[in-house]
Amino acid sequence: MLTYELVRFPNQRFDTNVGSRNFDFTLRTFRGIIYVTLRIDGELTAAGVRATPNASLFSEPVNRIAGGEFRFVCQTEDYPSHEDFDGVRCVFAFIPEAERGERG
Repeated sequence: MLTYELVRFPNQRFDTNVGSRNFDFTLRTFRGIIYVTLRIDGELTAAGVRATPNASLFSEPVNRIAGGEFRFVCQTEDYPSHEDFDGVRCVFAFIPEAERGERG
């Protein structure tokens, strides 16, 4: 599992490379809920996806492109909040396909 350090701000943007692809994430908070927009290699792939705890953030076609899944790994089942981005209570992570199989 690869984790990404997020700052404790309600709106932010970051990018990462997975394999040869560039994944650009924009996180926006509205009424306490985080929504994620994803661009892969500059192309809009998903817009306004509601962040949920401990579940794959995107659909299977996006997971296939990435070779794994992106998710918010949280200590509780509460919806992720930017206030929880402390590297412990809630982290943004990429879980490669090989590790997904191990998790069941």
